[in-house]
Amino acid sequence: MEAKQARRIFIPLVVLTLASLVVVAAIFRKPPPSANQSNQTAAQTEENANDATAATDETETATGTDDAVTTVVDDADETTPVETGPLRSLDGLYAIAPDHGFTRSDADASSLGSLDPTTDFMLVEFTLDGAGIERLTLSDTWDRWYAAREADAHNKAVAEGADNPPPLPPDEYRYVVTESRSRGTLVGSSMIPSFSAFQIVVNGDAVELFNFTTGENGERRNVWAETAPGRFETTIVNAEGDSVLEVTREFRIIDTGEAAELALAQRVKNVSGNPLDIQWKQYGPSDMDVDRSKYIDRRRVRFGYQRTDAASYPASYVYATDDQLVERQSVIKRLKKAAERGARGTATQEELLELVTLWPNKDSRDEPADLSWFALTNRYFACAVHPIVAEPATDSRSLTPVFEEMRADFSQENLFVFLYSPTRTVEPGAESVFDVGIYAGPVDRRILNTEQPYEALNLGGLKIYVMSTFCAICTFQWLANLLLVILSFFHDYIWHDWALSIITLVLIVRTILHPLLKKSQISMQRFAKQMQNLKPELDKLQKKFAGDPKRMQVEQMRLFREHGVNPLGCLSILPMLLQTPIWIALYAMLYFAFDLRQDPGFYGIFQQIGGWPFLADLSASDHMLGEFNTPRKLLWFNLTGINVLPILMGVMFFFQQRYMSPPPSPNITPEQLQQQRIMRFMFVIMFPVMLYSAPSGLTLYILTSSSIGIVESVYIRRHIKDMDLTAKPKKDAAQKKGGKRDVRARAMEKAMKHAEQRRREKKNPSKSYKKRK
Repeated sequence: MEAKQARRIFIPLVVLTLASLVVVAAIFRKPPPSANQSNQTAAQTEENANDATAATDETETATGTDDAVTTVVDDADETTPVETGPLRSLDGLYAIAPDHGFTRSDADASSLGSLDPTTDFMLVEFTLDGAGIERLTLSDTWDRWYAAREADAHNKAVAEGADNPPPLPPDEYRYVVTESRSRGTLVGSSMIPSFSAFQIVVNGDAVELFNFTTGENGERRNVWAETAPGRFETTIVNAEGDSVLEVTREFRIIDTGEAAELALAQRVKNVSGNPLDIQWKQYGPSDMDVDRSKYIDRRRVRFGYQRTDAASYPASYVYATDDQLVERQSVIKRLKKAAERGARGTATQEELLELVTLWPNKDSRDEPADLSWFALTNRYFACAVHPIVAEPATDSRSLTPVFEEMRADFSQENLFVFLYSPTRTVEPGAESVFDVGIYAGPVDRRILNTEQPYEALNLGGLKIYVMSTFCAICTFQWLANLLLVILSFFHDYIWHDWALSIITLVLIVRTILHPLLKKSQISMQRFAKQMQNLKPELDKLQKKFAGDPKRMQVEQMRLFREHGVNPLGCLSILPMLLQTPIWIALYAMLYFAFDLRQDPGFYGIFQQIGGWPFLADLSASDHMLGEFNTPRKLLWFNLTGINVLPILMGVMFFFQQRYMSPPPSPNITPEQLQQQRIMRFMFVIMFPVMLYSAPSGLTLYILTSSSIGIVESVYIRRHIKDMDLTAKPKKDAAQKKGGKRDVRARAMEKAMKHAEQRRREKKNPSKSYKKRK
């Protein structure tokens, strides 16, 4: 009896003791450690190691609540209260996948789309690192011309129902618009996927979203879990393991008709029970690939914007001008300058921040302007971030509510862009939306000018025909677009071949400029002959006034006036400068026009001869004597093959100079004559060398124009032989004008009198005396 009574007392005491131990352990248990420093992302390094970017967090301020993008969860029943739970601590925040990171820890993320062009425009492959894009490949766009031909032959055979169609080329030849890039960190390098998540700032504390955390036993815990193809989730928890924020990212492919774009839906839900100030940070598009020939590196940073400084500017119109075009090399120079000045400590945090910030910039603040879209581009392709525009008539075209700031960094020869949202206040039970659209595809006017939402956002402004920002002012975009329209007309309705269309355009341009060319050559020949006839008189003046050059000049002008010689006749080539804008616009248009990419010349007839690569791609070099599988480096050239058209162009330049250059002046010195010969030689050699790796469409145009110019010069010279180029006496010239001297004669006489008066005043200066009082 006593034993039973003892057990009744002992057992409850044991249970009570164990329960107390459990409670104590729960209260004083060790919280999970934060992200492992050895596995910190390049994004973390960007905040800690780069002085210029580290200053960012010190200068960030909250911008208030964004009611337009903060919505209440549970759209089905807005009257139902949202369960947010009790108020939770914000100490020791870290991100972890909803399943605590153990699911799919060693598996690859999934993909959207496919490489079948009959069903999909693209294949998007994802990665758990930052829930970003590992690679985005276009299904029917190829990196090499012969791969495009093989794919066309395969698709044609399949469409015709062939039993054994030709095989497709390897997938490695498909064009990749954007993919992960290597970026250095303090502990090595990391591969940074496109549009991967970077950080979320909660009440001023940054929480890493890119890589993974480490558990108590050293196990790897993923930050993101993929719950569906292209859909990723993570949870921000505090040191006690309580949920504070639930974050989702979901990529979807949207078919726009002639192209496809990605819609990236990003949601941050507040489940902490506290109002929270949050800021979203992520990577932008990856650095673009340079063209294979590397003839001219024209990778650029572009912005579309809306004017907000005057009521006269339409609120909905998006501008894409060359004043918001920044060359990639210029950005890299700024970043290197920031790194050097930051290391030396010779710049303030504000100066460093200005160097690494792409938007807002000085021009956008001076106008001022509101950001609409941001893009990285190369010669033919672009990767752009823009707002979601489902209804072009009503939806906003501003990206600022989602991303108001862009900063850059340069590492491992790659350019990286960081997108920063404004700081928002998210109430308990509400979610903040950071949705954006992504265009990754060709800079093709047939897509960007006609498809929505690209037309509404004026993404067609990406196709700007400027070889460099230095000569942007001398490249008339309207002229380049007009020339492309004319060229396209000949291709689409007459020849159906770009090479023949280029030759036709040359004929039209040369026909329009023929009167100017004829006039300039006649003026040059007339002046040369007149000077030849006056040579004895000029020699006498030189001997007579050898010690008085000013008097010599006056007498020479008098001699010109008496014999009806216009000294400006040697400068009559100036009208030919009117064709300079045409040349520049043609050069830029033929270089950047996506229409010519991988299109053969002369109906591909040369490729029928054993696959001869000559003019197989008018956007690449001519490769008359062969094409290299791997480009070869020679001095500063990146050779993709052995080209002949530039050499023929140099030969044409030699003969063109021979027929178009005026005879040397009779008074020219041997030294001046030698300098002219050297300049002509340099012209003949320099241009073929500079244009050796140029696109064959350009060299074909210049070669054709030079050939026609030689024939034209021969014809004009024969015509000049039958003309009377002798100088007319001043009296005869005056009689032809009814006894009135022409304007040029009066101007020369006035100048001569003025010079003579100055000479006399200098020789006999007048004396002035003060009047005596």
